[in-house]
Amino acid sequence: MHGPRYTSIVNYIDEYAPGQTFEQLVVSKFQPYLGRTIRELCTEFLAKETGDKPGIYRMLTKAILGIPLTSKIEEFEKGDVPIRVVYTAHPKYPRAPKRYFLWHVGNRQSDLYLGKIEFWTPPPFTCSTIGTSAGAQSY
Repeated sequence: MHGPRYTSIVNYIDEYAPGQTFEQLVVSKFQPYLGRTIRELCTEFLAKETGDKPGIYRMLTKAILGIPLTSKIEEFEKGDVPIRVVYTAHPKYPRAPKRYFLWHVGNRQSDLYLGKIEFWTPPPFTCSTIGTSAGAQSY
């Protein structure tokens, strides 16, 4: 039996714009899809899937980044970067001290839509930062 297959987001250095970081490159791949509904993204990238399936954001992340659904994202696995969703109406940010890849999803006329994508690290725990986006790096 074979272990999990890993696929890299970046295969060649010339995929980067001058001065662009890895995180900026990844976020830039999502820019054309900001404001689109999750249902539209599922239709475009996953054909038969709907937005209410468990793991749908992980699947959409792979599809948008050009990673086969049967593979793991090499850079996310090596960097221990989990994919999480934050609903903008009631944001609850992860607390574990690690780097996250966050989908900020809003609700518009009963349809979920992609509002923002970011890499995010929780700030050191304080009462004033609970439930805020402190520590976020948007591009």
